[in-house]
Amino acid sequence: VNAGSADQLRELLPHLPEGERSGWLSQSILRAAYENRAEGVKALLAVGAPAETQDSLGRSVLHWAAKQGHEAVAHALIEAGAPVAAASSDGVTPLHVAAESNAGALVRLLISKRASAAACTSDSRTPLHFAAEEGAAIAAAVLLDGHAAAADEAAGKRISALAIGSDRRETPISRAAVRGHAPVVQLLLRAGADAEHKNFWGQTPLQLAAQGGHTGCAAVLLDAGVRTEAMAQDATTPLHTACAQGCAQIVELLLSHSANVRSVAVGGRLPLHAAAEKGCAEACEVLLAHQADPEARTDEDRTALSYAAGRGHVAVVVQLIEGFADIDALDNLRQGPVHAAAAAGRTEILTVLGDKRARIEDQDASGRTPLELALAARHTDSAKVLLKRGLPMPEAWKAAPGIPELLAEVEAEMI
Repeated sequence: VNAGSADQLRELLPHLPEGERSGWLSQSILRAAYENRAEGVKALLAVGAPAETQDSLGRSVLHWAAKQGHEAVAHALIEAGAPVAAASSDGVTPLHVAAESNAGALVRLLISKRASAAACTSDSRTPLHFAAEEGAAIAAAVLLDGHAAAADEAAGKRISALAIGSDRRETPISRAAVRGHAPVVQLLLRAGADAEHKNFWGQTPLQLAAQGGHTGCAAVLLDAGVRTEAMAQDATTPLHTACAQGCAQIVELLLSHSANVRSVAVGGRLPLHAAAEKGCAEACEVLLAHQADPEARTDEDRTALSYAAGRGHVAVVVQLIEGFADIDALDNLRQGPVHAAAAAGRTEILTVLGDKRARIEDQDASGRTPLELALAARHTDSAKVLLKRGLPMPEAWKAAPGIPELLAEVEAEMI
C-alpha cells in the first residue's frame, strides 16, 4: 500500500486467509484515504477494494478524503465510482465534511460531480451550515457562487441554501453569528442572506452574536442595517443579551446604533437589570450614561441594585448608589438590597450598604429582618456584620445551636 503497487498487492493478497481479505481491503483503503496516499488508494482499488467502503458510523472512504482535504484521493475514488452523495448514519455527506474543512477545491469537485449543496443531515444542516459554523470562508464562497441553489424536489421549486434552516430554525448566517465568524457573516450578507431571520427561540443573528460576545459579528450586522430592537420569544433584545453576557463593547456598539435602554423583556426586566445581575460595571456605566433609569422596577418590583446586591457585585452596587439608586427600595416581598445581600451571604455588600446608611432593620412581608435571613441561610459572617451594626438577636434565635457562640464572638470582636 505504501508503495502504491497493485502488482505487489496482488501477490500478497492470496497469503491472507480468505475470510480476512475483504476486511483488510476495507480498513486499508480507509487508512490510505485518511493519510492522503493517493497511489495506495489507486492500488487498493485496482485489486478490488470497494470505493464505497464505509466505517462503523457509515462514513465512506470519500468522507475521510474530504475531511482531510485530500483532493487527489477524492479524484481517484470518484473516478472509481465512489458515491458522492453517500451519507453517514447522521446524514453527513462528503460535501458536508469538505465544506467544514474549508477545502474549496474539493467542494468544487464534489459539486461538479453533482453532490447536492442542499443535502441535509439528520438535524437538517446543509454543507453551507457546516462551512458557516467553522468559519470556512473559502468553502462558503464556493457553495455560494451559483452552485448553492438546490432543487427542492418535494416542493418542485428552487430554493436558496442561504434560507435552509436546521432543526432549531437556524440558517447558515445564524450559525456563523453564533460562532463569531465575521468574514463568513459578511460573505453571507453579500449573497443575500436574511439578516433578520429568527431561530426557534426567536433570536436574530445579531442577538446570537451578542450572546457569544462576538463584537466583530455584531459590527458587521449593524453596519448592514439590522434592527437593534428585534425581540426573541422572551422579549429580550440584543441589548438585553449583551448586558446579560457582560459584554460592554457590544453594549456600547448597540447604543451607538440607537438601541433602546428602556426596552422591556418578560418579567419587566430592562437591560440595566441584566447588566447589574451579571456584575458588569462597565456596561452599567454605559447604560447609565445613556439615561438608563436606576430606579426601574421589574414585575416583581426588583431594582438593578437588588440584583447586584444579591449577586455580590460590589463595584456595581457602589456605581448604582452613586447614580442615585434608592438604597432601600423594596420589592413585592418587601425585601430590599440589604435583604438580598443577607440572604445570599454577601458580607462585603452588607458593609457597603451599612456604610451608606441603608435600613438594616426592615422586616419583609413575612416579618423577617435581614439578620434572620442570614441566620436561616447559615451565613454567620453576614450575621456578624449585622449584629455589629446594632441589630438585636431575635428571641426565637437566641437558643438555636451555635448562636450563643456567635454572640460571644461578636462581643469579643467589638471589645
